Amino acid sequence: MRGLRTVLVVVGALLLSACGPAGVEREARAITPVEQPTPTASPTPSTPTTDPAVEARWAEAIEAAYYAMEYVLEPADLPAISAAWGAAVTAQFGTGTITVDPALFAPVTNEWGMTEALDNGVTVIGGDPAAVRVGMAAAAARFFAVDAEGVEHADAEALDVAEGRILDYVSDPTDDGTGLGYWIDTEGVGYPEAARTMMTILVEELERAGVTEARLVPLAGPSATG
Repeated sequence: MRGLRTVLVVVGALLLSACGPAGVEREARAITPVEQPTPTASPTPSTPTTDPAVEARWAEAIEAAYYAMEYVLEPADLPAISAAWGAAVTAQFGTGTITVDPALFAPVTNEWGMTEALDNGVTVIGGDPAAVRVGMAAAAARFFAVDAEGVEHADAEALDVAEGRILDYVSDPTDDGTGLGYWIDTEGVGYPEAARTMMTILVEELERAGVTEARLVPLAGPSATG
């Protein structure tokens, strides 16, 4: 019995210390907020410009490209879609010392009427071959860090962790008779935003390598309008 009384006294004391005397509210304890570390900035696309007109062109082109990849097109449908893509490419890359052919990475239809995009390559026409090789190699390494939305991550390993890798491989640059070119393989899947980012990356890396004048064209050669 004495043991039970001792236990009750101890429990009562604990309750009083937690709740305070009966009828008296305990003073609310101020909670000091813990300062949270600033989150690491999310990866951002390399490509958006500050020109609303250019961005409007790309919005139209990317919407058209997705439409093309979602539906089986009639041959008569493709010219308008290709024109929208070419207008966006020209708006961003049509001036300067390194320009881009409007047909580069444009949506194309295969023999089954299905649309593909970016499952292609690029040739760099012009520039010192040694500098072009350096620029193309640096760009290829960055291509592997680009996800489907055109966002360039810190590196390919970071993108692999996020399970967002879209490239199968990029071939070594070879001379295709008009310039140095390589194949960019996305296993037949088109990624319009990624295509735009990769154009930007290649232009940036060629400039960084010291290429002063060049044109980027589809691996098979320049388009009729290029």
